[in-house]
Amino acid sequence: MYVCVCNALTDKDIIEASGRGARTYDDAFRMLGAEVCCGQCRCMAEEVIESAATKSIRVESHGAYALKVCQGVTRRLGRLQPSS
Repeated sequence: MYVCVCNALTDKDIIEASGRGARTYDDAFRMLGAEVCCGQCRCMAEEVIESAATKSIRVESHGAYALKVCQGVTRRLGRLQPSS
């Protein structure tokens, strides 16, 4: 999933930077050779770093969609897949 559209960074890129020691948004962007542009990705990038550090992913389900609430903004992550 794309986290930063300006720099075409995915969650996997952010997780890789976290694995190399990035603990903050700025650390991750520096390690990836990216520049902060609009800043709209900060919240999601910080959550990816936190999730990678704690090895947990926290999402809420709401109907058929997974949602993530970040600083009062709800983001629709996508349709939930049925459990088998």
